[in-house]
Amino acid sequence: ICMLDVCKLFDLLDDYNRLYDIVNRGIHVYYNELYDNNNQYFRYDNSKNSYSDSIMSDMLIGQFYNNICRSSIKIVPNALAVDCLNTIYSNNVIKVKQGDRFIGAMNGMKPIRYNSSGVFT
Repeated sequence: ICMLDVCKLFDLLDDYNRLYDIVNRGIHVYYNELYDNNNQYFRYDNSKNSYSDSIMSDMLIGQFYNNICRSSIKIVPNALAVDCLNTIYSNNVIKVKQGDRFIGAMNGMKPIRYNSSGVFT
């Protein structure tokens, strides 16, 4: 994404247009195939594997680097990023304990699901 700004800086319009198309397709897939509206996080992948719905603690690292580079294109809107961070904190930090002690963040936690009777599944 930062290369888009480089292309703008050096007036490389053809390269900019090609990269812009790739970035927009990627962002579209990111939201439409990976974002879980119910649980407010980006799934690991869109496969049907048992790990595909894992909550990855580093799901926003691309957004972090994008912000550091001060890119003109937003991958994830701030409000959505806050929702994802809350999901990561709730599932990958708070639920990771050894006795009564928190032991740090865990990558790849599974979301807790409730069935209609309120039972964990």
